[in-house]
Amino acid sequence: MATRQMNDRLRIVKERLGHELRRFALMFLYLWALFLLFVLNERLALVLAKVMLVAEDLDLGRWLKRRPLIYPILHESLLLTALLIGFHVVEHLVIGLVKGETFAASIPHIGGGGLAGLALLRQFFSSR
Repeated sequence: MATRQMNDRLRIVKERLGHELRRFALMFLYLWALFLLFVLNERLALVLAKVMLVAEDLDLGRWLKRRPLIYPILHESLLLTALLIGFHVVEHLVIGLVKGETFAASIPHIGGGGLAGLALLRQFFSSR
């Protein structure tokens, strides 16, 4: 009878250990992905800060300052998104041209990549 109780306890401990290891692995993967995003966002934050400085200096939303707050917020969000994409494209073009790549090969993959991707992106924004 003592052997049976010991086998039952051993089985319970093994099950619990397996359960805890699975929980640990899931938490580890979650935190690993989260910290990876923090590192990527840190790099992106530097680029976005550069774009925001340019946008503030241009003051393109001054005509919306007397409108309800939602209009300047939406305008600035869309403007910063477009500027970030624009800066990203120009940055890749300059890097590609410095490396001796062709203009078409230097275009980053946006909307599928290459000239076709940029055309699709342009068509998407022009149809709105």
